[in-house]
Amino acid sequence: MPFLAYISMFALTKYIFHRILLPVLAGVLFMCHDAKAQDTCTTKVSIQVTPGANICQGTQVSVTALDSNAGTLPTFMWYLNGQLVSSNPDYSSSDLSDGDSLAVVLTSSRGCVPLARDTESVVFHKSDIQATGEATPATCNQEDGTITLVNVSGGLAPYTFSLNGKPAQADSVFTDLEAGMYGIYVIDQAGCNRWLGVDVPIDSSISHVSVSDSPVNCGKTDGTISIDTIEGGEPPYTAILSNGSTLTSSTFPMTFTGLPVGAYSIDVQDASGCTFKVFYVNLWMDHMINDVPITSVAQTCYAFGSFTIDVQNITGGVGDFRFSLDGGNTYSYQSVYTGLPTDEYPLMVMDSAGCKYSTQAYVPFECDHPEDLIYVFNGFTPNSDGTNDTWTVSGIEILKSYKLQVFSRWGQKVFYTEDYDNNNGWDGMNHGAPLPEATYFYILEGVAWNDVKIEKHGSVTIVR
Repeated sequence: MPFLAYISMFALTKYIFHRILLPVLAGVLFMCHDAKAQDTCTTKVSIQVTPGANICQGTQVSVTALDSNAGTLPTFMWYLNGQLVSSNPDYSSSDLSDGDSLAVVLTSSRGCVPLARDTESVVFHKSDIQATGEATPATCNQEDGTITLVNVSGGLAPYTFSLNGKPAQADSVFTDLEAGMYGIYVIDQAGCNRWLGVDVPIDSSISHVSVSDSPVNCGKTDGTISIDTIEGGEPPYTAILSNGSTLTSSTFPMTFTGLPVGAYSIDVQDASGCTFKVFYVNLWMDHMINDVPITSVAQTCYAFGSFTIDVQNITGGVGDFRFSLDGGNTYSYQSVYTGLPTDEYPLMVMDSAGCKYSTQAYVPFECDHPEDLIYVFNGFTPNSDGTNDTWTVSGIEILKSYKLQVFSRWGQKVFYTEDYDNNNGWDGMNHGAPLPEATYFYILEGVAWNDVKIEKHGSVTIVR
C-alpha cells in the first residue's frame, strides 16, 4: 500500500475516535456517574406514630422519624400545622387537636449537592364521642328499669357500652335495672370513651337525688359529699355511703365529711324502704399545682445561661413553694439558677401542703461559632495518681448529639462514645486492657444545640 494511503487511513481512524467514539464514551461514563450519584444521594424518611393517628382526649402521642440513606448526622425539622416545633429525631405531645397535621423534613448529611431531603406527614383524628341516655322507671325494690343509649356519634364506630365498670357490650340497651344513678362508658373502636351519668327513677317513690361534693385538698382527707335534695318518697330518709357511713334525716343537706380521694356510691332509702342508688360520686384532689412559668437566658459563646422561676405567677397549689433540681431529694426556696450550660433541667416544685409538680427548665444555646467552646486536651496520664488520669474534652456538653472516636496509628478503633462524661472520662483502657504509651488520633463529629454541625480531629497522647 502506498505511504500516503497509510497516512490517510491513520487520519481517518483518528478522526472517528475523537469526533464520534470519544464523545459517546464520555456520555456513557457521565450517565453512569450521575446515576450512581443520584442513588447515593437519595434519602427517605418515614414516620412511626405511637399509639397511632386516631387519638383520644389527653392521649400522649410519640412520633419518631425513621431515616434511610441519610448519613451519620442527618437533621430533622418537625412542623405542626406549618409551625416549627422541634429539631430532634422524635416529637411528642398530649395536646394535639382533631385535624392537626404534623410533618417532618429530613436533610441528609452525606454532603450531596443539592441537599438531599425527604418529607413525610401524618394527620391526627381526635375522638369526640357524643351520646344521650334515656331511662324507663323501675318499680320500688324491683329490677325492671332500662337505660338506652341514643344519638351516639363521634369517634370511630362501632361502639361498645359498659355499665358501672362491668365488661363492655355491643348492645346499647341495659335491662333489669333497679332504680338509681348509673355510670355508663361509651367506648369507640380506638379505645376512646365518654362517660354518662343516667338516672333510673322509681315509680311512685324516690325519683331523683341531687348530690354535690367538695374536693380533697392535697395531702388531706377533707372531702365532702352532700345530698342536697330528694325528690319523691316519704321522709325520713337514710343515706348509706359505700364506706359504711350512715346518715338519717328529714332535712337537707345530708353531708358526709372527712373523705379521702376516691369513687363512692350511696344507697338512699325512704320511710317505706324503697331504695334509690347513686353510683360513682368521684372526689378529686384540689389545689394541685397547675403551671410553673419559667424564664430562661441562653448560654452564649461567652457566658453560661440561667433560668428564673416566676414564683408570683405559679397557678394552683398552696403558697410557700420550694424547688428541687436533684429529683426531689432536697428542696429550697431558691428560684434563680445561674451559671448553667445548655441543657434540659428536671425541676420539681412542692407547695406548703406537700403537693408536687414536675416540669423541665430548658436553657437554650445561642452562639455563632460553638466550635470555639470545645477544647480537646492533647494528652493524659492514666497512672492512678489522681492527676490527669482521664482524658478531658472541655465544652462537649454544648453538643446535643455527637460521636467521639479514637484510633491507633494503624487505624484500629480503641475508643467510641456518644455520651462522654468528663467526670468519669476515658482512662486509656480498651476492652478492659490498658493501651500502651503512644499517640492516638481522635475524630469528634456532632451537632450543637443551635443545630450547627461541628467536626474536630487531632491527636491525644497517653503517657504512663
